[in-house]
Amino acid sequence: MTFPTPRTPEFSRTTSGATVNRVVDLPAGIQAGDLMVVFIAGAPVSGAITPPSGWVLLAGSWGNGTAGDGVYWKVAIGGETSATFVTSGASGSSFHCAMAFKDAIAAEYTFVDLDGSSSMNCPAITPSWGLADNLFCAINFWNDSGGDKPTAYPASYTLMQAAETDIAGFRVSARQSAAATEDPAAQTTSGAMSLADGVTLAIRPTVAVAAQSVSRGSYMMG
Repeated sequence: MTFPTPRTPEFSRTTSGATVNRVVDLPAGIQAGDLMVVFIAGAPVSGAITPPSGWVLLAGSWGNGTAGDGVYWKVAIGGETSATFVTSGASGSSFHCAMAFKDAIAAEYTFVDLDGSSSMNCPAITPSWGLADNLFCAINFWNDSGGDKPTAYPASYTLMQAAETDIAGFRVSARQSAAATEDPAAQTTSGAMSLADGVTLAIRPTVAVAAQSVSRGSYMMG
């Protein structure tokens, strides 16, 4: 089996209201060929996002890059440490989650709005490429002035565990699974979060077809 391997995710943020440059810190140790994925969560007043050269908006409904939010991907040339995304407006903070994956070739995601919920339940996903040695990532974003937030990772999501501790930010984890579909288990929280999103990200391996067992008795030597 050749599952994608995640690097340690990196969190960053832009809290100044006087800049359009949203500098996203990238994971350490990025190598040529890594698949990089960046989530940006910003205020609608930040406006549309223009990604740096080579970064492409990942198809899906989470922000679409039009109102301060967006999901972007790029294949690394190696050694990248940051990327600057530019918003059309200088107002509003932005929160960033950057990930990188070795032995990966593509990514897809599903999204659910959980505003006001006291449970974080990332949605099921069935990637278009089907059965493979996939890596699935559960990604939370929350923003709650009262301090409520996710307090656990989905069952079996033991890889890439990382979380911010502020009143707003990201929480991520992952698992490898040779499956065509995935539905992360619900996560507990400390209470109802005023703003919350659940995202499930599927990462396609470079070798797309899951390893199959071979019956050694099927062949005979003369």
